Amino acid sequence: MLCTALLGSLVGQVLRLPRVVSYLLVGLLLGPQVLNQVTEHALHSLEVVGEFAISLVLFNMGCRFTVPHFRRLLPRVLQLSAGELGLTFLLVSITLAVMAQSWEAGLLFGALALATAPATTILVLKEYDSEGPVTEYTTALVALNNIAAVCIFEVLFLAVRHFGGEASETLFTALGELVSSLGASVLLGLLAGVLVSYGCGLLASRYWLLLLVAVTALVLGLCEYWDLPY
Repeated sequence: MLCTALLGSLVGQVLRLPRVVSYLLVGLLLGPQVLNQVTEHALHSLEVVGEFAISLVLFNMGCRFTVPHFRRLLPRVLQLSAGELGLTFLLVSITLAVMAQSWEAGLLFGALALATAPATTILVLKEYDSEGPVTEYTTALVALNNIAAVCIFEVLFLAVRHFGGEASETLFTALGELVSSLGASVLLGLLAGVLVSYGCGLLASRYWLLLLVAVTALVLGLCEYWDLPY
């Protein structure tokens, strides 16, 4: 897989494609939809690798935002995010509800559509050394969109299960469990961020990547052990 991705990247350079687009095309080619060289079973076994890779991207994205920096962008970003999320949710939900004749599918896929692929966006920005206000707003929107997508999807999923008669517990009990698990994840992420920030102040810069990988792996293990959303 890695060798094929490297070859795809070289072909992408010849065709002047962003590197991440080459990776995506190689993944589609090798995956179950085309050549099936990477089977469904293999994809499930690689899920932990994908989560680990995404966490490195998200930690890197978080490093771009100091508190004063984020506070400066927040008022404008909240307006942009609210408009973007609202319009996306309405368009996707209504379209799918009409096409699939299912309001449940419309709501859930509308919530899923709110997410912005962080790896794709951030890697393209880094590849082209993009800087400026548009890049700043884009990065902030990626963060807010994914937070909103996770929370809204989980709440709607619980509501659909409850009103569809599939839930074994009450809606309030399920919401309480959801809030506690998400809250524990946020707390764990904050502690990991503080640990990385403090550690970078003590260690030479050549050790920072090693520290980030170690802390990210530790958080992944703790989430698996405590059954928390990573």
